[in-house]
Amino acid sequence: MSVEPQVVHTVTTVVRDHLTDHILLEMAGAIPLPRGTVVVLPTGGVARVEAVHLVVPAAPGEPAKLVAYVLPC
Repeated sequence: MSVEPQVVHTVTTVVRDHLTDHILLEMAGAIPLPRGTVVVLPTGGVARVEAVHLVVPAAPGEPAKLVAYVLPC
């Protein structure tokens, strides 16, 4: 009886500007940011989550990405 190897993916949470697509914040782990959540950015700015997408890794070993698109408040 053989055991199938399990593939474990890590997850990175990324906050991106919805208009420019620039990365504003990147954090290790899956941090739930539902639509409407207000996020304080490292710059001191404040933004509201407009959409969230899960991006599956393209290759083994790459992390999955939980991407939250935000607009300034």
